[in-house]
Amino acid sequence: MTPIVSNLPLRTGLSYEVVEWMPVDAACDHTVLLLHGFLDLAWGWLPVVETGLLDRYHLLAPSFRGHGRSDWVGAGGAYYFLDYVSDLASLVPDRARTRLSIVGHSMGGMVASLFAGTFPERANKLALLEGLAVPEYKTGPVRLRDSVKGRAEANARRGTQAQPGSRRFRTLEEAAARMRHHDRSLDPALALRLAEEGCRQLTSGEWVFRHDPLLGPRSPIGFEVETARRFWSEVRCDVLHVEGSTSELQLAGDDRARRLECFSNARSLRNATIPDAGHMMLRHKPRETAQLLVDFIGI
Repeated sequence: MTPIVSNLPLRTGLSYEVVEWMPVDAACDHTVLLLHGFLDLAWGWLPVVETGLLDRYHLLAPSFRGHGRSDWVGAGGAYYFLDYVSDLASLVPDRARTRLSIVGHSMGGMVASLFAGTFPERANKLALLEGLAVPEYKTGPVRLRDSVKGRAEANARRGTQAQPGSRRFRTLEEAAARMRHHDRSLDPALALRLAEEGCRQLTSGEWVFRHDPLLGPRSPIGFEVETARRFWSEVRCDVLHVEGSTSELQLAGDDRARRLECFSNARSLRNATIPDAGHMMLRHKPRETAQLLVDFIGI
């Protein structure tokens, strides 16, 4: 399928980069919303989409605010999970078809779960690819002090488009090598493709990653399972929780059970593991990931 790329203005005041792949059957009424993880972007789903196993669906992949070619928040702004949910509440009615299944990886999984709990009538299926592994931190003075300091430093680095504070690379190959430094299992050719989409060139000829430096500092608002429970307990659809067998972000058994128990009103709930896959299962095992999703989502 050939990707269709658009710049979609949202009611939240920001514009999103949205990548769509149209289904083989033009009459298909089933959208699969693909939500990427932290510091990733819509194009991170390319390996899964290019297996061809999801061709039956209308595929909709946005780059979250601050990521890819989507807008950054303005001066004095910040990034919170609930803001991403607000963005989706604008995007989904505009682009999704009648049935909506949601697949979220990592941070995208957390956003997907909050969206499905906020709008339970809209979600047909919910697949969370290591999307519940956000570390638990309580909101408090220490976290707020860290956040204030980090945000001040990030704002100083933000600069302008001509003078960004991000790490610079002489070539896209250098940027791809940086990605592989953080993900040793990332295929070199795929790393270069992702660098081409995830970087922008400066007037100096150098390259920087597109994401907003303000994404880096710790949020002043912590994450607590008991708060998430209020959303997760409202999810009514089938839920699939997936982990990579070699991932460093697998939940410990007791913690996994505690979090999944929060989906007490889901229609069904099951776990799955992808063998020999790390946290970036989309890159490491795209065919296995796609097949698992097709088997779960169905027709």
